[in-house]
Amino acid sequence: MNDNNDITVAARNFLERFGDKAPAEAQRRARELQEAGKGGGHVTWMLIYDEVRVLLKGGADETNP
Repeated sequence: MNDNNDITVAARNFLERFGDKAPAEAQRRARELQEAGKGGGHVTWMLIYDEVRVLLKGGADETNP
């Protein structure tokens, strides 16, 4: 799921579900995967975390899916 569009879609969905708590929740999931030795999942969730933060700041073009 490391395609940029997939990350953006996932981040938007995550924001809809968790609102302003989305960054903390994404970070928690990333940490859990890292602790479980699942580096690929950790990387993916950190990308989602970064994108969630961008979206919360209004830094992404909201018209793109």
